[in-house]
Amino acid sequence: MLRSSFVHWLNQLIELLLSIFPRLQFLLPNEAGIRVTLGSRVRSIGPGYWWYWPLVQQISYCVVAPQVVDLMPQALRTKDGKELTISLTMRYAISDARMALLNVHSYDQALQNLTRGIVAGYVNGRTFDECGDIADIAENTKAAVQKAARGWGVSIQALYVDEIASTLNVRLMLRGEYARNTVDEE
Repeated sequence: MLRSSFVHWLNQLIELLLSIFPRLQFLLPNEAGIRVTLGSRVRSIGPGYWWYWPLVQQISYCVVAPQVVDLMPQALRTKDGKELTISLTMRYAISDARMALLNVHSYDQALQNLTRGIVAGYVNGRTFDECGDIADIAENTKAAVQKAARGWGVSIQALYVDEIASTLNVRLMLRGEYARNTVDEE
């Protein structure tokens, strides 16, 4: 244990000494980012080579090309108490890397969670028959996600409903060594 802590300490010392020297960061044509100096001065950077001093600067970057994310299927209950499962795919791009990196933590996961929450609210406020119009669900959800994610530096390009189906919610309840199946009945 003493040896491993010494090696860890020595590794940190070497990293600190090497942080005095400038380094080169390369951003690809589909990337953009920021260079933060002394924790407060932020400069937006684009593709190319960028020098930075690790002792006082840090570079963060992200892919700005369009990305397609498959959202996990959701089992939801409609206004009239019926169960349905909906699966979505979202296409988005980073329009402002500075905002995406500084204004929201983990923009990719936050965008997925936001979309799932908005879809849940949309379905819960409609009857089962009203949820049959896939284009309406996609259009209204996309508009709501764009509005909610304003200021994140993200552009929602499209939202697709992959599948929507009536389901019966079956849950497996485990307790100790025993398991019992329960079915939600309407």
